[in-house]
Amino acid sequence: EEQSTSASEADGLRTEKCNTSPKSASAKRHARSGKRLHLLKNWCHFFLDSSMLHHGFGLNQKLIGHHGSNTKKIFKATDAKVRLRGRGSGHMEISGRKAPVHLMLAVTSEAGQEEKFLLALQMAAELLQQVTDKYPAFCRSHSIASPRRPLFWIGELSDNASACIGRCSSSVVKLGQVPV
Repeated sequence: EEQSTSASEADGLRTEKCNTSPKSASAKRHARSGKRLHLLKNWCHFFLDSSMLHHGFGLNQKLIGHHGSNTKKIFKATDAKVRLRGRGSGHMEISGRKAPVHLMLAVTSEAGQEEKFLLALQMAAELLQQVTDKYPAFCRSHSIASPRRPLFWIGELSDNASACIGRCSSSVVKLGQVPV
C-alpha cells in the first residue's frame, strides 16, 4: 500500500490561543510613524509541487473549489485571504504577466488577527492534504510516476507570522510531524 507523499496530516496543524500582546519594536515604530501597517500582516506561502499541474488532475480547481467555495470557507471562518499564485496558477499580476514565483497557496491576514490566522493555516493545510491525498491515485490511473517527495510545504512566512507561531507553545502548531 502506497503512503501519501504530502507534508501534512489532516489534523497535523493544530492551533490554540496565541498571546498577541507583545508588539515588536518595529511594529511600535510603524504605529507611531503613521506608516501603513500592511508591513505587519501575517502571511504564509504554502509551496506546491508543480507536478500536480498535470493535465486532468485539476489542481487549481480542487484547491479553489466550485465558485471559490474552498477559499471562501476559510475566509468566512477567519477573515484571512487565501489565493493561488505563481507559475501554473493562471493568475495574472497587475503588470499583465504571470508572477515568476513558485506555485503557492498564499494565506494572509491583518496584524492583530493571529488566532484567526493560525486557524486559517490549519484549514489551508487540511485543504492541501485533502487535495494532495488524491494525487497518487490519479498518477496510478494515468500510469504516471507518483512523486516520492512532499507535495506541499511552507515556503515562506512573514516575520509577524513567525513571531506569532513562536509565541505559541512549541507543541501547538505542527505541520505533519515537524513543529512550525
